Amino acid sequence: MCPYQYYQVMRQSKDKKPWRYQMVQKTLEIGVKPTATLFHTSPSVVRTWRDRFETEGYSGLADRSHKPHHSPRATPQYIKDHIIKLKSKYKRLGAEQVRVLEDLPQAPKTMRKIWRDAGIPSRKRPKKHATKNNLRAVKKLFELYAQSMEDTKDLMDIPEYYLQAKMLNLPQVQYTHREVSCGILLTGFANNLLTSSLFKNLRDLRIKMEKTGASFLMLSYI
Repeated sequence: MCPYQYYQVMRQSKDKKPWRYQMVQKTLEIGVKPTATLFHTSPSVVRTWRDRFETEGYSGLADRSHKPHHSPRATPQYIKDHIIKLKSKYKRLGAEQVRVLEDLPQAPKTMRKIWRDAGIPSRKRPKKHATKNNLRAVKKLFELYAQSMEDTKDLMDIPEYYLQAKMLNLPQVQYTHREVSCGILLTGFANNLLTSSLFKNLRDLRIKMEKTGASFLMLSYI
């Protein structure tokens, strides 16, 4: 016997057809009522999906739309056309502002749906990943090591690291160099913020750049 209730499985399933198909196949083997008991549902539900499978096949096991064939309170087409024209008039305003200015009885949600069905784009800002992709396209135009970023981090500001650094004599400063065009990240560590430590890290950076064929003279910071 299945340990889960039929309706519980239906609420959590993204594709309900495989589960209903198993129920139909079990119905053909042992009958309607035993199958209803096995799947924790009513015999009428079992008969419904059995009949739909027999007439429509596997595709008939999908949920059917409950949308009415006729809606007497649907927005008339001439009102939809008027709302669509208002979007051209108020290009920078949203549904709430247009509704107030034109004194429309339709709800803002209804107006947005009419605009969406008409293919009018929304005023939403581009998603973050789209902005990142745009920046990547710009960064690819830079030559290698033409634009770089340098950062200095005082590691002693980290509470979890402070005690270990004091006991084990660990580095207290982190130097980070990032190449903009391809994202190469180079790090260096020192025990102080003195200029000599910075020059040491720059010297190490120059050695790493020469290994890649880049010139240290072309390096610039942003």
